[in-house]
Amino acid sequence: MRKKTHFINIDSPLDGFNICRGMLCGLVSVSINPAAYLPVTAVLTGIGAGGLYIFSLSITASTGVDDSLHISSVHGLMSLISLFSICFFHKDEGFFFRDIYSEFSAP
Repeated sequence: MRKKTHFINIDSPLDGFNICRGMLCGLVSVSINPAAYLPVTAVLTGIGAGGLYIFSLSITASTGVDDSLHISSVHGLMSLISLFSICFFHKDEGFFFRDIYSEFSAP
């Protein structure tokens, strides 16, 4: 007989612990420079990072990596996501927000 608590449900793959870690991953993913994001892109990056964290749990379980505190998923993977998201979503110099045609136009 398994003991069920209110915070951790052993039978469910998505319990309160993983939800809180997913929110932590969203915070880590935009913490490299929070002032560089527009609020919409920061929220979308955080949601995407939380989803990638939940996906990475299944990969680490299938490979047999012994990471009981999920440090590699929370900090390792999210630092890579943060690096790529600052390159794409920076509000002045990001790939999606830079006007490349104004750089090549003749004065």
